[in-house]
Amino acid sequence: MEQKENIFKVLQLLHRAMLAGMLLFSIIALYITVTRQTTHVNISTGKALQIAVIAVAFLAVSGGFFIFNKRMLLTANMPIASERMGVYRISAIIRWAMIEVPVMFALISFVLTGNYAFLALALAAMMVFVYTAPSKNKI
Repeated sequence: MEQKENIFKVLQLLHRAMLAGMLLFSIIALYITVTRQTTHVNISTGKALQIAVIAVAFLAVSGGFFIFNKRMLLTANMPIASERMGVYRISAIIRWAMIEVPVMFALISFVLTGNYAFLALALAAMMVFVYTAPSKNKI
């Protein structure tokens, strides 16, 4: 039982650290954009980035949830709880990474273009990330 508690606490810590990293990068990106420390790309590149960010966000987030759910189905036949917890841990980390990718892409696009829609998309993806936080009920 103690082993499961340790894994759970490590997962919570990892989740919080990843979220803190995304929030810190958001603040840095906002600061760079507001203080105009960079020149923005032209409008046509910005439009292409909008399409790319939306596509990556949709594919990565839905793909992360799909992979997580598919791997969780495998745990139904596992008799040992530590094996199930191991699969959950790996699956959760994959899902979080798949959510973090569009956040970072949107924030980089925000810095490049100055378009606040990218920041809004990054914040929306971060809310999805918060939703996936590990809890004892979910495990």
